[in-house]
Amino acid sequence: MNNEKVAVAMKWSAIAEIASKVISPVTNAILARILIPEVFGLVATINMVISFTNVFTDAGFQKYIIQHEFNDDKDKDESINVAFWSNLIFSLLLLVIVIIFKNPIVSLVSSSDPDSLSSAFTQTSEFGWGIAVAALTLPITAFSSIQMAVYKRLMDFKTLFYIRLIGSLIPLVVTIPLALITRNFWSLVIGSLAGELSNAVILTVRSPWKPKFSFNPQKFFEMFSFCYWILLESVLIWLTSYIGTFIVGKFLSTYYLGIYKTSMTTVNHIIVMISTSTSAVLFPTISRLQNDRQAMYKFFLDFMRMASMIIIPVGIGMFLYRDCITQILLGSQWADAIPFIGLWGLCSAVGLALSSYWDGLFNAIGKPKYSVLTQFIYLAVLVPLLLYGASKGYDTLYKLRCLSRVIYIAVELIAVRIVFKIGLSKVIKYIAPSVLCSVPMIAAAILLRSFGGGTFIQILQIFACAAVYGITAMIIPSTRRDIISALIMMKIPIPSKILKALKYSEV
Repeated sequence: MNNEKVAVAMKWSAIAEIASKVISPVTNAILARILIPEVFGLVATINMVISFTNVFTDAGFQKYIIQHEFNDDKDKDESINVAFWSNLIFSLLLLVIVIIFKNPIVSLVSSSDPDSLSSAFTQTSEFGWGIAVAALTLPITAFSSIQMAVYKRLMDFKTLFYIRLIGSLIPLVVTIPLALITRNFWSLVIGSLAGELSNAVILTVRSPWKPKFSFNPQKFFEMFSFCYWILLESVLIWLTSYIGTFIVGKFLSTYYLGIYKTSMTTVNHIIVMISTSTSAVLFPTISRLQNDRQAMYKFFLDFMRMASMIIIPVGIGMFLYRDCITQILLGSQWADAIPFIGLWGLCSAVGLALSSYWDGLFNAIGKPKYSVLTQFIYLAVLVPLLLYGASKGYDTLYKLRCLSRVIYIAVELIAVRIVFKIGLSKVIKYIAPSVLCSVPMIAAAILLRSFGGGTFIQILQIFACAAVYGITAMIIPSTRRDIISALIMMKIPIPSKILKALKYSEV
């Protein structure tokens, strides 16, 4: 695999993710000041239902297209065609099921609290129709997911950048005006639908691959036998992601569901910006290297070291400036979200740096069952913790949710030790430079925060802390070499005088 091609792909993938994820928080920040937390709680419930059905519409076919080594172009085109029609047929069937059973679904997921806003909707059909309309995204997504997999396989992230940018702008111009008019969950549902529709249209028109009216049943069963573990993993990931939404919405209130889910979403906008932009390139690359395990492991560990240089300081920064982040992204009416945003941001960043990327490596070497096993253990720990937390109140619940993330890191690293024979000490060695560079940044943040100041002053402090981290990273020879090498591979010009002054050497 050409390292320069990987670096350029990573650059465009990062640009696409940053652009789309910058727009999303901006939209969310405006909506958080227009709509009350209960509305976000209702939308979290709708998203929980739709995301569950989406798991089955893809059935792991997208990962199959990206990671599988095909015999020839005919085999590849036939497999893509089977994946497309399978996704579309499954999505239409699930859409019909959701529409028919929309009211029982509402009763299942709604809060038992009689004063809850979602309970009031249970008495009418409006919330049910909200779920039904949101489910229209299922067949729309089926049109775009396979084309997106084709682009990722070709490492064409430059084209995906423009598509993602246009798609992310649609909700901004649709959702906010509707929120000002309706002041309810319909604005978020319709905005999301419009965004998915724009992605599907653009991808379908521009994609180099077009669907053909043919379907090979034998190829379907061949692909599904590969995707079985991936599908099971996807179901478990959905459960670990949304079981908290169900428990909070069912046993607490829609208000706390809005606080809980919006806190996680706010953090995830930032974390996913990093994880998706990197993993989108990582998994196609390691899949192409699967016949050379030594080269694949080296690339993966080097990748982890570079990714942690961004991930670790971001997580620490979210924890130290959690009040500032909440004020900027959500507003003053979300004060109850501040502690969860800080703690979840720190745990998510550490989890991404230490454990999250390994799931892709399990799939790349043909051992997805280990990823499934770690998710199952995580779920077995998570559910009792959340149920106990819900019985004690929201403050206990969000702390136990963060604790479960730490436990998952430990479980994942045990699996890594068993499968790859890579111990904890080696993993820590690869992320140690980012932790070391973060120490002066933490000291600077503590010192600056002692002087106080409002939101604007804290923003200046964040930039100052980032500068301290950057300077520290450039002082340490190993991290300086990594940063400059990455910039050069991504074809970002650096004057030769600066390289000479920094004593850069590729050796």
